Amino acid sequence: MALMLAGCSGAVPGARSESEPSITAKGIGRVTGVPDVVVVTLGVESQSAQAQEALSANNERTEALIDLLMDAGIAEEDIKTSQFSIFPRYDNEGRAIEGYTVTNLLTARVGEGRDAGALIDAAAAAAGNDVRVQSVQFEIDDEGSLYAEARTDAVRQARTQAEQLAEAAEVELGDVRSITESSTEQGPQPFPMPRTDTAESVPLQPGSQELTLEVQVVYDIG
Repeated sequence: MALMLAGCSGAVPGARSESEPSITAKGIGRVTGVPDVVVVTLGVESQSAQAQEALSANNERTEALIDLLMDAGIAEEDIKTSQFSIFPRYDNEGRAIEGYTVTNLLTARVGEGRDAGALIDAAAAAAGNDVRVQSVQFEIDDEGSLYAEARTDAVRQARTQAEQLAEAAEVELGDVRSITESSTEQGPQPFPMPRTDTAESVPLQPGSQELTLEVQVVYDIG
């Protein structure tokens, strides 16, 4: 009868029920890395009384900007259009159209070994007063090894905590029942970047980036 009931309920022999006593422990792994990739969003904004004139001028300077980025060694797949718009400009009363504004923004991934500040400076020379720099962000290209280090540290912390809890409760720590992982990314912290010999280069600070990973481990009580 007991075997029949076990078979009907779908229970697995020797398996632990979620309702059985357990020990839950947490561990937090933190690692810090220096960003080696700069993601720059920049482009050209052109104005003219006629929409076609503004578009033509914008196209010419945007193409020059793309050529400049590619000549600097940035791969074509690392350059993409992130925003394009054509908007009318109105008078102070907001009624009559005085002209048009064309904006074309590009997002470029500047890898390690390239001076992003110098590229921004060169972009300003290529686009003149029409240049626009919307944002500069720093990233770590390969986060895998950093997360692996944080993950190992977090699991070890959870194990230590679980052992302390089991000892305090005078019970035996059993097998791992489940492991849950979550991660968050902290913003860049101040970190000095080596200056280049080019005096005109825009000074940029990549900072340091902290990667935080948390694990929750549930253990059986032996």
